[in-house]
Amino acid sequence: MKIFEIFGHNSEEAFAPDFDLGDDLRCFINNDPQFYRKHYFPFVIRLKEAKEKKVKFTAKAFEALVKHAYDVYKESYKDTPNLPTDLEEELVMEICENLYREEVKNIEEGVYNDIS
Repeated sequence: MKIFEIFGHNSEEAFAPDFDLGDDLRCFINNDPQFYRKHYFPFVIRLKEAKEKKVKFTAKAFEALVKHAYDVYKESYKDTPNLPTDLEEELVMEICENLYREEVKNIEEGVYNDIS
């Protein structure tokens, strides 16, 4: 008998990170100075320009950015135990939807109006 069987723990949970990976990655995207300046902010400005031109976009527009962010995140935190090799598609889309809602709101409220 294994120790997690005694205490009724799910073996998958035993090896999962002990933090919310989605929240942590969103925090990384917004707060890592190099990633934000080099990748995220230019992406948001392109979204702002697309919205001004009335080009439609969805949360899926963030998918490549989120996957790239995770690659950078993994490299930055490579010593973190039990970090998955890849993000589950459901988690990627959840992060994309959260970023989409946040940035569309910012664009609509004029947060980026002083930036051309």
